[in-house]
Amino acid sequence: MQLTYKIAAKLFLSLILLNQALQASPNIKVLLGEFDPTKKQIFNIQSEKEFLLKTPKTKQFLLRSNKLQILLKNNVLYGRGKKGPLKKINYQEIEIKPIATHKNSKTILINKKPYHGTLSLKFCPKTEKLLLINTLNLEDYVYAVLLAESYQTWPHEMQKIQAIVSRTYAVHQMTTSRRSSNKPYNIKCNNFHQRYTGKHNYHHLRRAVDETKNLILTHDGNVVLAMFDACCGGSIPANMTGIDFSKAPYLARTTPCHFCKNYALYNWKRTFSEKQFISKLLAYSPLKNKFRSTRKLKTISITERDKAGVVHNIELTFAPASTIEICGSDFWRSLNSDVRSQNFSIKHENNFIIIEGKGFGHQIGFCQRGARELVRRGWPLKKILAFYYPETKISQLKVVKNANV
Repeated sequence: MQLTYKIAAKLFLSLILLNQALQASPNIKVLLGEFDPTKKQIFNIQSEKEFLLKTPKTKQFLLRSNKLQILLKNNVLYGRGKKGPLKKINYQEIEIKPIATHKNSKTILINKKPYHGTLSLKFCPKTEKLLLINTLNLEDYVYAVLLAESYQTWPHEMQKIQAIVSRTYAVHQMTTSRRSSNKPYNIKCNNFHQRYTGKHNYHHLRRAVDETKNLILTHDGNVVLAMFDACCGGSIPANMTGIDFSKAPYLARTTPCHFCKNYALYNWKRTFSEKQFISKLLAYSPLKNKFRSTRKLKTISITERDKAGVVHNIELTFAPASTIEICGSDFWRSLNSDVRSQNFSIKHENNFIIIEGKGFGHQIGFCQRGARELVRRGWPLKKILAFYYPETKISQLKVVKNANV
């Protein structure tokens, strides 16, 4: 299975890494949301002019209205234009494409939020959810991600670096999503993939995208899994356990990054009362049953940590005599709004829980705050990317026109 995927991945890259670049870029499919079809949900969709509606059987309908309302209710979709009654949509999937007078005005609004490209609503039998998917040009996607994953006030060179990293991550997801024909999207819009909040008007970010158009990072002919975080806290990724670096040797950086040490995210501290602390653990669904019948917290300690400082296991004891173990990743996710990474120490003093840690994120790959400092010091783009992703190179993403990626 793994061998088949590697062959498929290399075939995919050999298709797009051609000798001469074409102007076109591939489209990417972004999952905007998953909805319970038994619960009522309304999607108010708007464009500049009209809509072209398309069904899986390639049947097309022109909707002579710039407004479309779709209602999800009891596992059924209903729709109506600007006027008229709701009508049942007798399809499990529908694509909505905006028609505009000018190419640059092809914007689709979903509940007043603007997006590039087209919108699809699809019932997924595997997850029993209604999927909301935005299909758009890869370069438009990177342009949108730049605002969500960085600061629009950062220097132009920093924006160019982030554009290459975000594009590489997106192309990697596009490649890996091909392993499953049942997966109708390439990437999610969340913190575990990349944040994507749709179209914006910070036009100066477009220059960073245009100047790096179709540039991605590769290693041994394969697109890189370009992981990144806000601040690495000086960690050495090669010392982390539980990661198969043989599949991604470029993430096993052996040189520490201390370039982020003057930023507030490098060191942090959070204090909770015992009640606050247990409430947060209970609110995280995977831990809810474990802590439901606990009483007075007696002790809390870290029982497993790797050489990089990442916590892998925590033990809590409760009166009169009960012990609960939780993995570091569950602990981190349950307190994610306060605990910035899995690299931390923990103390239980005077009915308070004190957590002190380093970095913000998973601490692998590209460190945004460190790179920001290196840009300030005058490091060139290629040198910065080579530091965070050793033994990689910048390659040109060549695409076949109209290729279905």
